[in-house]
Amino acid sequence: MFAGSIGYAVLTGFYGLVTNPYLALVLLIMMGPAYQLRDVAQETIYQNTCSNRILPKVIAAKSTLVQAVFILSIAFVGTVADLFGVRFVYLFSSSMLLLTALTGMIALVYNKYSIEIDKTPAERRGDI
Repeated sequence: MFAGSIGYAVLTGFYGLVTNPYLALVLLIMMGPAYQLRDVAQETIYQNTCSNRILPKVIAAKSTLVQAVFILSIAFVGTVADLFGVRFVYLFSSSMLLLTALTGMIALVYNKYSIEIDKTPAERRGDI
């Protein structure tokens, strides 16, 4: 998940600096696998940590929150793009993505001993 997040953040930053349309297209194509790597890892974490009983509720709540934040971000990003330019939006997004990925990595390193690594995902969910 962290590799996908950092890769996506770096590619977003480069995309914000590129003026060549062909290079921009290549960067966009490269962003897809990085984004999917991050997204699949997140979904796997939800599936491995939630019981089968509450998993649909967790996924539904996540989808609702993502859609709500997306709606609000459209207005925010549009305003920022009008005030500071589109390039700033991409560079700001890249820095926020990097910040969240690094924060997650630090949290994982700090809490690595509290993770139940001796149990299978099914045992952690209580399915067994």
